[in-house]
Amino acid sequence: MCTGRGLEALRALLADWNAGLFGQTILMGVAVTMPLPKTPRELRKGALLVGSAAPALWRLPFIRGLDLDGFPEAYPRAYARMLADLEAGGKA
Repeated sequence: MCTGRGLEALRALLADWNAGLFGQTILMGVAVTMPLPKTPRELRKGALLVGSAAPALWRLPFIRGLDLDGFPEAYPRAYARMLADLEAGGKA
């Protein structure tokens, strides 16, 4: 989640991954979900900065009710692009 707490947790995870603490784990990228329809610029910039340490960064748009319902009827195209990137990376 693109919040201060979420980005700090992602920063710590990426630092641990970069230090080799996850062994042979292959990190294909990170996905950051926007918490609001209009996420503040500082948080969007923070996501770019923190996510730049990962092999790929997918910034996923806000979906109303996703945190409560879990499965919306339709996902924005950004989710399909992320899935396509992951499938392409898994075959390489």
